[in-house]
Amino acid sequence: MSFNIYGLLVGISAVIALLLIEKKGKQIGFEFKNYFLDLFIIFSLTIFFARAWHVATDFNLYQDSLIETLFIWNGGMSILGAILGYFIAVIVLAKIQKYEVLKLMDLIVFGLPFAQSIGRWGNYFNQELYGWETGLPWGIMINGVKHHPLFLYESLLTLLFGIYVWFSWKDNEIGQGRLFVVYLSFYSFVRFLLDFLRIEKTMISSWLGLNQLVLLFVFLVSLSFLLNRGEKTK
Repeated sequence: MSFNIYGLLVGISAVIALLLIEKKGKQIGFEFKNYFLDLFIIFSLTIFFARAWHVATDFNLYQDSLIETLFIWNGGMSILGAILGYFIAVIVLAKIQKYEVLKLMDLIVFGLPFAQSIGRWGNYFNQELYGWETGLPWGIMINGVKHHPLFLYESLLTLLFGIYVWFSWKDNEIGQGRLFVVYLSFYSFVRFLLDFLRIEKTMISSWLGLNQLVLLFVFLVSLSFLLNRGEKTK
């Protein structure tokens, strides 16, 4: 049952994201040259890197049975890897279809947060992505004990960000690459904080996880970019 629901949510989230991206693209005069090919490239690279990142950072889960690295229906896909896959897909599409890279990068942000918000519920059905024990009323029951529902926190925050972007970002500001960097700074900061509550993670010190180190780097680089751009426009 969890396989069907998890796979269904991944598929639904990808389709919704692509439809929203296409809709916003038409509003600003950007049209995909081959929608189905573009969809295939984006979806394939996103899934591949989402799984690859998870396997690379949690290899201890698969070292005794490497064939299980292919069983994506059992769960285990990294959002960080998915974002990397999205980014690479943009570069590939821009090269193949002669798209404007910065415009396509910005357009992706009109769909990606909604895909994340929906896709995170796959973790609920697979009993994944929960944090430390909690007495809060919205805690998720795992083996009879309430835990922080990290998937829910991330789902709600990315949904709110997506709504903000969709209704507040001006069309004439799309295509500068700034929106994509805003998204990177927002998401890396959120995930960096949430991962302090996460139980299962690869650690590089007594208090910091491997993914957190990557997230902190992404946040600082993207924030620096935004601050420098802000200074130049004054």
